[in-house]
Amino acid sequence: MLPNTVRTPNKKKKWIIIGVIALIVIVAAVNIFIMQGKKKGASTTADAVSFEKVTERKLNNTKLISGQVKPGNIESFYADPAKGKVKDIEV
Repeated sequence: MLPNTVRTPNKKKKWIIIGVIALIVIVAAVNIFIMQGKKKGASTTADAVSFEKVTERKLNNTKLISGQVKPGNIESFYADPAKGKVKDIEV
């Protein structure tokens, strides 16, 4: 090993910090480049005006509610063919 190529921990730490900063700058530059491309594509489609015919219709009224569904009463049902046929099962 040559004595001139031996690196001290301080030099190694300095190169790691420079590498991390360079990586952050590269990621930021790529992100800015992608965002500018999206803005150019969006502005050309947003400038075009289109008209649609309005139709009246009724929408289903559904509500999204967070929580858990738990059964109130649990019943087991076993069909016994000796007692006859089951016409329908209502839940």
